[in-house]
Amino acid sequence: MGKLYNFILGVVVGFGLYHATFNYHLMYADDGLHLIAKQPPRFSDLYVDVRGYSLSDWAAHPELLLAVEKAGKRHLVGDAAEKTVNDAVNQAVDKLFPKPEE
Repeated sequence: MGKLYNFILGVVVGFGLYHATFNYHLMYADDGLHLIAKQPPRFSDLYVDVRGYSLSDWAAHPELLLAVEKAGKRHLVGDAAEKTVNDAVNQAVDKLFPKPEE
């Protein structure tokens, strides 16, 4: 009886993992982990670290962008836009006002 129980438990756990990997993204952002439904369901991008994503990275992953939008977590993309603009402004200021050599 113990072997049958272990087999059934393995099947149930395996199906649960299959379902989770097929239907959800696990996204790691600056504010923590987010579980977002995939649009459409597929086996790619199970775990995505978006902390360093720029706008070009988001553009390269349109399915991920759609999933974030449908989940109502626009702030994840907004953080990348804000970072891109801040980096561009900092580069422009550094070119206009170079730091003196010591």
